[in-house]
Order: sequence, then structure tokens, then C-alpha cells
Amino acid sequence: MSESFDCPKIIGLIDRGIIPEEWRIMVAVPKEREFKQTDARCFGKMTFEMTAYQVVTESNIAETIFKYIKHQSMTLSEEQLTKTLNRMSCPGGDHDYIYIVIDFSSWCTHFRSELVDPLFRALDDLFGVSNLYQFTHRFPLISKLLFQDRYAPPDQSSSGEPIEGARCVHGPEAWLEGLRQKGWTLASIMIILLAAYKCDTTASLLVQGDNQVIVLRIPSKQYLRERNLTPDEYTVQFLQVLEETCTKSGIVIKVPESWRSRRLLEFGRRYFLDGVQVSGAIKKATRITSEANHTILTINAIIAGLFSSGASIAGDDESPIPAYQLTPSQRNLYGKNRHRWSTNPRDPRTRTSSRNVIHIVPGPSGLAKEVSEPRELFQLFVTEEMIDAFVQFTNADIDIKNNKYKLSKFTTSQTSANEIKALLGLLIQSAALKSNHLPTRMLFDTKKKRKHL
Repeated sequence: MSESFDCPKIIGLIDRGIIPEEWRIMVAVPKEREFKQTDARCFGKMTFEMTAYQVVTESNIAETIFKYIKHQSMTLSEEQLTKTLNRMSCPGGDHDYIYIVIDFSSWCTHFRSELVDPLFRALDDLFGVSNLYQFTHRFPLISKLLFQDRYAPPDQSSSGEPIEGARCVHGPEAWLEGLRQKGWTLASIMIILLAAYKCDTTASLLVQGDNQVIVLRIPSKQYLRERNLTPDEYTVQFLQVLEETCTKSGIVIKVPESWRSRRLLEFGRRYFLDGVQVSGAIKKATRITSEANHTILTINAIIAGLFSSGASIAGDDESPIPAYQLTPSQRNLYGKNRHRWSTNPRDPRTRTSSRNVIHIVPGPSGLAKEVSEPRELFQLFVTEEMIDAFVQFTNADIDIKNNKYKLSKFTTSQTSANEIKALLGLLIQSAALKSNHLPTRMLFDTKKKRKHL
């Protein structure tokens, strides 16, 4: 990436079909907490220039096209989404309605150029460009797709280029997860509306990625009587037409995970029964203290997480009172040794508690007094001999575990000096962020029961 960023220049080059070789690379990165061993989902990374192209074109669809498309929720605020779901859960009128929830299989990676080119050509015409959106599915065909795995990098040729194999694919037909999310959402809306048109009815949709909610209008009783159909049989007929249309389009519906109901509407794990939202507060309350997203735990992060979870629970319940009672108030927040947490200024007439006095450390002394580089200071604290000993004994322990658990499916690898240094660096950084002026002899104390690090 150059120091100067010229977005119009990048877009102009792509529109004219001028794609430098160094831009033609994609990397598939496994998603966090992905448990599928044989069919893991990956998100895509690209070069800075191609990422700018993807972000700009998606933003154009969201800001200029989607405001005229009522069938999508990707640009709705939380309040707008709630009002839309409330309205869809009580359609009213003289007709009967069926709620249908459709789930697609590998939705992002099933789209191909042959399907979406006509739609993307129309987008190019609307934006006054020649080949910008139509280039979406042509870019993978001229690119190399790498799978990120530091333990199994792709093979390389003598020139350093990755060779096609298990870890490298030349010219894949599909883009990766989410890279053209809004364009593919438009295509999905058109497919579902086409199926409704073929069945002589209309449908209200709420589409966000591979989650599709359809409120299907059942035709009049006279229409059904003339065709000797019941409402359920008509719904099955619509689903068959939709599945046939999707199959011709190359999109696969997860039939076991798709369902329909006359009373229950579900979208984004929010449920509405007979027009009334079903509380999902209990499920959220079980995760009120979840630490999955806390890389480094700090007091500020924990308190912010507690109150954010409380607000989320209140918004998903019939009443905010239980969430208010569940969320810890200021008077219930305590620090170490039961010291009460308070944001209120102290009474100037009282003496400041010693625990609230910030002690200024005099600074480096002894051998560290003349050191200016962090690396040199680290080497004074942890010598190379210590690192070598860590590596030697850790690898020996790994070998013992491998021999002891030969039938286990987990994979291991030998550690290195760089990994040990990185681990110690993270521990020191965690201590600095978590210390709250606690002396190091207590912060790293392993003798007491309340071990901090």
C-alpha cells in the first residue's frame, strides 16, 4: 500500500479492467470458534486496493439502492427493525398469511457470474460505470486463493509464487464470505419475489444475508377452491417452486433447517408469537458475564460489558425491570479486598484512603538505568539462557504428552524462542493493564490462593 490513498484512481483502474498482479490474491481465514473440521467457514482477506473496491461498492449499494428496497434489514436501525418485525408479525387484512423461514447452504460461495451478471450490469448502468460491479465474480477467476495456516503454508515455485494444491487454488469461481453481501442480498430478494409471482401471490420479505423471512400471502378461498388446494398444500407448492428456482440459480436451500408456521415468526433469533414478541432475556442473561470477547481483562472492560449486557437484556424482554435488577448497580461494585467502587468524588473534608493514592514509581535503576530500547530492557529481565530453558523443557513436555495421548485427534507442534518471548510479553502487558497499582510481588504471587496472574 502506498502512503497516499487515491480511491478514485483504484476504482478507475478496476473499471477499465487494469488489475496489477500484486492485487490478485485472496486469503481464506477460518472464523473464530469454528468447530467444523471438514467444512469450516472462512472469511476473506484481500489487498488494500481490492478491499477498498469491495467496501466502496458495497457502501454505494447500501446508501443509494437499499433505501428504495423495503425487503432488506441490512440498513435498518434497531428501532426500525423492531417496528418492521412487529408489523410483519401482524399483517392483518382479509387474507391468511404463512411465515416461512428459509436458510441457504453456503449462501455466499454459491453465487456465480452467470447468475448475477445481469443484475450487476444494471447496477453499473445506474452508477454510470462500465465494469465495476460485473467485475465481482471475474476477480476470483484471475486470482490465487490461499488458506491461512502457518503450520501448512502452500508450496512455492522457484520464483516464489504459490503452487496450486491443497493450500492454494488458482482461479476459484466464488468470492469468499460476505464480500458482496449486499449485491447477493438483492439477487436473493429477486429470486424469492419471482417464485411468489409464479404462484400468483405476493410476499413480504426481510432478508439479511442467508437469513430469509417470508410472509407469504395465501390467495383467496375462491382461488384455492378452483385449484382444489388447501392453504397448506398451496404453501408446499410455493416452496417447491422456490426450491426449483433456487436450484436453477445455483443456490441450495437447507430443507431440514427451513420451516413454516401460521403463528410464529423468527428473525435473527428474535421470536414473535401471534404478533407478540417472545422474551429472549433468559438466554442473554446466561451470558451476562461472558469473557469470550475480552482479550485482556480490565476493570473498565468488565464494567462496560456488564452494563451493555444489561441494556441488551432489557431490550429483549417484556419489561426492563428484571434486567435492571440483574445488572449490578454502582453500590454493588467492589474491587479487591471488598473495596467499594465509586465514580463520585471523595468528600474533601475526609482523608484519602491509602488504596486510592497513586504511588509514583521512581523509574529504572541499576543496570536498567541507561537502557532506552524496550527489547534491551526485556533481555535484562529475561535472558536468552532462560528462554532456551523454557523451550527445551516445554518441547520435552509436549513429546511426553504426544506419546501418552497417541489416539487423541488434537494436533501439536514444537514451540520456539519467539513464541516464548511473545507469551512473556503478553503476560507483562496484561500485568501492566490489570495491575491497578498493585505491587509486582503481589500481582505475580503464586503462593496465595488469590493468584492474580
